[in-house]
Amino acid sequence: MMERCTECGSRRLDAGTYEATRVVAGRTYSAELAGFRCRDCRRTYFAGPGLARCELAIAVHLTVHGPVCGEALTWARIALGMSGQELAGLLGVRAETLSRWENDRSPIDPKAWVLVGCLAAEKYDRRGDMLQRLRSLAKPRVGARRVRLNLRVPA
Repeated sequence: MMERCTECGSRRLDAGTYEATRVVAGRTYSAELAGFRCRDCRRTYFAGPGLARCELAIAVHLTVHGPVCGEALTWARIALGMSGQELAGLLGVRAETLSRWENDRSPIDPKAWVLVGCLAAEKYDRRGDMLQRLRSLAKPRVGARRVRLNLRVPA
């Protein structure tokens, strides 16, 4: 729990559910999230998994509905918790290329856009299959020579 308001220093904070609003790429997103509000200056603070999940939901919406632009790509990358270098490596492009996309200096590769959207959706669903596969491609390893598969085949 927060002890003090970072804006005014007050200790009078109320825990509750408050509206969080974010503007990204010309769209306004809002959601009710757990947080704290200062009684004195009315500043509201959001933290923890609820805020991260909200930001990821925004990334998923942007990558499905657009606009396809640098600001949306940057938002999605940050919501995924990745550095530019890491995402560029997973996409198989140079960090400079990703930077040009994020700064709207060159068009975003459509396949990269779809892949970022899939990564965001997968993380939102709390899965990591695609990310694991991309990381495996980026750093191939020699696997076991024998692999036992336990399959359940319907009759």
